[in-house]
Amino acid sequence: MTFQRTRRQTAPGPHEEVRHARSVGALEARRSLDRAHVLFVYADLLSFFRPGELAEISAGNMGPVDVSQGSLLLAAIVVTIPALMIVVSVAAPFPLVRWLSLGVGVLYILVSVSNLIGESWAYYLFFGVLEIGLAGLVVAYAYRWRGERTPAQSSRL
Repeated sequence: MTFQRTRRQTAPGPHEEVRHARSVGALEARRSLDRAHVLFVYADLLSFFRPGELAEISAGNMGPVDVSQGSLLLAAIVVTIPALMIVVSVAAPFPLVRWLSLGVGVLYILVSVSNLIGESWAYYLFFGVLEIGLAGLVVAYAYRWRGERTPAQSSRL
């Protein structure tokens, strides 16, 4: 015969409910931010399937820009930032996530608008409008997000 220790079942107090609601809300805000950054990683991949695109790339052109070490480094940075923001949105502390999301969101709205100038392919216009909308959501979420409280701060409510 074994005896199991039972934990006293009590209803959560008002502070525990508030703390739980805040932690769930903070997690949802982080998840929303990390999901919104995913689309930016994929949009340009479909461009490789455009007729003549690979020949243009082989000739040393990247759209209107000549391929150079500097232009490829800049392109690598622009493509890497959204992937890094997925990790940062989940792992970094609140103030950093909020300010980076505001800055990166505004930056990518500007990048997406500039990418649409002179564009005529429907898929790219679709992705561009979607990217602008999602970057706008990232900015809105980050702007309205009021942060997480530590357990010590929550117990003072």
